Amino acid sequence: MSNKKLDVIEDIISSLLFVNGDSIHPLKDCVKFVENFIFEQLRIVLKNANENRISRNASKLNYVDFLVQARKHSNLMKRFLLRIKSYEEAQKAKSFYDSLKNTDCDYDDYSGYADILTIPDDDEEELSKSLESILEMMDGCEEYINFIKNGYIFTDITKQKIMQKKEERTKNMSTDEYIIFENSRSKTLFSTTYIKCARHKTILEMIDPQFNFSTLSLEAIHSLNFITSEIVSILVAQATEIRSHILKNDSSKYYESISLDYYKLALKKTSRYMKTGNYLFGVID
Repeated sequence: MSNKKLDVIEDIISSLLFVNGDSIHPLKDCVKFVENFIFEQLRIVLKNANENRISRNASKLNYVDFLVQARKHSNLMKRFLLRIKSYEEAQKAKSFYDSLKNTDCDYDDYSGYADILTIPDDDEEELSKSLESILEMMDGCEEYINFIKNGYIFTDITKQKIMQKKEERTKNMSTDEYIIFENSRSKTLFSTTYIKCARHKTILEMIDPQFNFSTLSLEAIHSLNFITSEIVSILVAQATEIRSHILKNDSSKYYESISLDYYKLALKKTSRYMKTGNYLFGVID
């Protein structure tokens, strides 16, 4: 039974690698290498987040616990805040739609629903205020507070480059490849549908056997999936970049599986990774 769970994890990592630039069938040793690396990084992330949770005497991990660590890098912090904003808005939209459905009325026309949601309201203002108050409790967050006050306007150059390359790549895919690509995009390490599932326990035990499973919340799952996505995205982008420089005159090999050597080189790309032991916050740009 446990082998099946491990197979599922490997399948998810494989799908994440493919979506971010590897081939449909990444090399097995690369999948294992990246899986181990992601778990090492999540161990660092969870340890710090849990310390933040304990310091504020909370029973559950939430966004603020991950924000403290994300602050170590400007672009990651801004991406995180954008993610929170969009997630909160999605939750708000869902609640609003549910309330409409539950209202006793003679019609089922929700065509004006999207327009109503685009109008700035008190909820959005309150969200910004709550984020500002979180950041005001941390030192050196003026930059992020201004970012919120400026309406979350942020051009992420690194992410932009990754997305452009992904778009170029999908243009060259066959129909079958693109169908697999689209199906793979929905794969996540942690399921947001339900929290208390066997896969979560298996993953968390592999990351940290001492982790208190009862502290896991939907916010924590969203945060962990976001962080995993960022790690894989940047790791594959760097491995692809290194390969493109080495294989300048052999473009046919760009679409083959990325070799383990390129992933290893990607980790050595900056000395900061060696010093901090934390890839995500060391070499994100």
